[in-house]
Amino acid sequence: MARKCEMCGKGSHSANHVARRGLGQYVLARSKRVHKPNIQKKCVMININGQYKQMRLCTRCLRTLTHIART
Repeated sequence: MARKCEMCGKGSHSANHVARRGLGQYVLARSKRVHKPNIQKKCVMININGQYKQMRLCTRCLRTLTHIART
């Protein structure tokens, strides 16, 4: 199963890890790394049929859902 948010589609992406040394921040090496989103499994109520469904959501979407639920 992919590390992807089921609501917004946010997923992992690759970047460089930059190793530095010294006061002038001399660059020693660059190597590939992966930035992963903060994915949480939560049970969310679906308005269509009123049932709960377990979804994999990023924390930004969880904050949005709790904000909508309060109003």
